[in-house]
Amino acid sequence: MELTEIILIIMIATVVVLCLLFFSLAVNRRLYNAYKYRALDVLRKKYLSLLYKCINSKTFMNQHLNSFRANPGSMKWIAIEDNIFLFSLINDANYHDVACELFEQLGYVDHYIKVLHSRNVIARAAAVSKLGSIENPRSYRPLLAMLESENPNIISVTVRALCRIGDASVLLKLLTKLPELRNKYLVTKMTIESSLVLAGPRITPILLEYGKTCKDPGMIVSLLETFSVSPVNREVYDFAVSYLSHPDPEVRTKALKVIAPCEKALGILHEGVLAPLLKDPVWFVRLQAVKTIGSQQQKGNAQSIAVLVLDEKWQIRNAAAMALTFLGEGAIDAFWTLLKSNDRYAKESVCEEMQKSNFVDLLLELLINGNEANALKAREILTVMAACGFLSRLKEFVATTKDPIRADEIKLIVAGATAS
Repeated sequence: MELTEIILIIMIATVVVLCLLFFSLAVNRRLYNAYKYRALDVLRKKYLSLLYKCINSKTFMNQHLNSFRANPGSMKWIAIEDNIFLFSLINDANYHDVACELFEQLGYVDHYIKVLHSRNVIARAAAVSKLGSIENPRSYRPLLAMLESENPNIISVTVRALCRIGDASVLLKLLTKLPELRNKYLVTKMTIESSLVLAGPRITPILLEYGKTCKDPGMIVSLLETFSVSPVNREVYDFAVSYLSHPDPEVRTKALKVIAPCEKALGILHEGVLAPLLKDPVWFVRLQAVKTIGSQQQKGNAQSIAVLVLDEKWQIRNAAAMALTFLGEGAIDAFWTLLKSNDRYAKESVCEEMQKSNFVDLLLELLINGNEANALKAREILTVMAACGFLSRLKEFVATTKDPIRADEIKLIVAGATAS
């Protein structure tokens, strides 16, 4: 037998052996996992049943405390931690305090504080997350120390954990550290904002206290973004108003975003503070301003909004036209004036928004039942719409109306547009 044949046979045999080995490992892993999950299910039922028998009697609980002790990482440890305490009791208001006490007494807090010094990044991250859920005061200082890590994943998990804890002193220390971390790009803006939102409205007073002295524009933006999705209150509203003249345009934009829901819930509180922002030099500030003012649905704002229908940015033109449609009959004069413009693109933007928002239906109603002045303006507006090619709603009206006089009038408008 030649050497090449021998080598080929050896290679084939090696491949076969490796395939059998991998298959065997996969089968063994499946069998082990099946055994592990069955064993965990048995332990869960056993200790969950015992726990609820003990939990209502503190003396009885202390007598049986040793029954719940386990070596870290063992199946008993995992069954008790994951399925009885962490995911069940710690999130249940009725048993939260009991769960926190048991985490302390059974050694989970000490164990995870030690794991914070592990070389394994995944293990450290898991320990940080669990200590954040346990909310034990002894873990606060070790968790704050994790903010000095150079690993962005560890820092992100730590920020979320500290926000979950919600302790005022801990949260204030975290907030004072965040600008530095944010500037290092170790913690992203999205991580900060999502973590603050996750903590819920209970931390709003702490955020407001911090915000009064915060000078970092990035952090102010994060605070305002958090407030924009938080329950409305007067303090949050006043905080946002105080930043409407801030030199950073993103801060001004976020302040406007907070103000819109606040004014809707609380009523318009500070008259005239928003109007100047319709002339802001930064286009996305003007965009948010017109959206916010438009949401007020105040007829007195019609002319100020109408100016932005001719803005250089199409996003602002569309938003302004939409804001006018919210004013109903109060926008007739503004639309009538705008459609006399020589700017065809502006006229088409206005017509498109009127059609999308069903404002055309109001015009048709005014044409039939409005006073003489508004009926005349409605007719002129519909004529311009037809000339710009927005005919579908008019044709539909002709086909469905039971008013032959108005139908003939609309037919003439459509015919005139078609002929031209």
